[in-house]
Amino acid sequence: MIADPAETEREAPVWADRGWYLAVEYGVLARDRFLRRLDALRALGQFKELLEPGGAILYRNLFREDRLKEAWELFTHLRPWQDRLICTLRGERVDAKEAQDVLWCAAFLGAEAPCRGPAGKRTRAVGCEGARVVLSPGDWDLREAERRHALTFAHVDAEGTLCFDRSELASFAARSPRRGRCPRSPARDPAAFAAAFVDAPVRSLEWPLVAEATSALRKALGAKAVEAEHGFVPRDEDMAFGLHDSLELTWERGSIAVRRAGERGSSLAREVRVPRSVERVLRDGHLLRAVRMQEGYARRKGGHYVLEHRFLLSTRLHLLPGDRPARFRGYRLTTYPRATAGYAAWVERVVGGMP
Repeated sequence: MIADPAETEREAPVWADRGWYLAVEYGVLARDRFLRRLDALRALGQFKELLEPGGAILYRNLFREDRLKEAWELFTHLRPWQDRLICTLRGERVDAKEAQDVLWCAAFLGAEAPCRGPAGKRTRAVGCEGARVVLSPGDWDLREAERRHALTFAHVDAEGTLCFDRSELASFAARSPRRGRCPRSPARDPAAFAAAFVDAPVRSLEWPLVAEATSALRKALGAKAVEAEHGFVPRDEDMAFGLHDSLELTWERGSIAVRRAGERGSSLAREVRVPRSVERVLRDGHLLRAVRMQEGYARRKGGHYVLEHRFLLSTRLHLLPGDRPARFRGYRLTTYPRATAGYAAWVERVVGGMP
C-alpha cells in the first residue's frame, strides 16, 4: 500500500516556464506488492528518493517530452494506487486520469495527430479538446463553445481578401486547458497557432465574391428606388439585349452611363430614367448594377414614343472575374464558401503551418 507523502507548509514559489515536464510523487509503506515494482520504477525518467522532514520517504519520477512512454509505463505499474499519486504537469497539479489522457494523446496518437487536422477524417480540425477549430468543408457557421469553424474568425475585406482575426483565434485556442498540458499540442503557443491561419484572396479559394449594398447605400437610394423599375433609351434602337442582362451604371462627364457589366466602351444609353436619389448616389462616385427585365415604349413630350429598356437595381451582386473589388464602394464584400480544390489547398497550408 502506498502512503501519502508528508505534507509541510511551504511558501509558493514564483512560477517559471521550465518547458514541458510531468512529475509524479508518491510515498510508500514497506509492503511487498509495492517493493516488487520499485526497481522498475527507478528506471523510469529521472528518479529521486527524498526524505521528508518527518522522516517519511517520498519517491519522485520526472519525465520530459522525449520520455512519454516511460511515463505511461509508470502509471501502469502504479495502477492499484492511482488515487494516491501526486501529478504535476508544467507546474500545475492534475489528477492521474488527466495526466494519462495527455500521455495517451501525445505518446500513442502521434501518428494520427488528431489535434493537427489529419487528412481522411470526416471532421478535420486543429487544436486541443475544448477549443477545436474546424477546417472541413461544410458547417461553415459552426460556433459552439468548444468547436468553431475557421470561417467564423474571418471576414472579407474591401480588397476581396479573406482576413482572419488572429487575436480572437489565439484567445479561443487558449481556452483549452489541455493545450498547455500536452507537449504535442499545436496550441501550446496560441499566437503561433493563430499565425498558421493565413489570409487568402477569396478568388484563390475558388469562391465567388459577392457585394451587398450597405444599409447606408440602401438608405441613400431609398426603398422606392430599390423596388421600382427604371429605364434607359438605347443609343441605337437596333441594339440587342437579352433578358436579365447585367448592367452597370456610373456617372461620367455629367451624365449617367450604362454598359453591360464587365464591358468597356461608350455608354449604351442616350437617355436614362432614374429617381434623383439614384442620380445623387452615382454623382457621389458609386457604381450600381442592375438587371434588365423587359422593354417597352415610353411617351415623350410632343406625343412621340421611344423604345425603353426597363431594369431593376441590384443590391446584392456577384462580382465578375474582371471586377476589381475596390470599385464597389458602399458595398460589403462577402462570399459563399464551398468545397473546392482552392480551399483544400488552403487547408493544407494551415495544417502545414501548425507549430
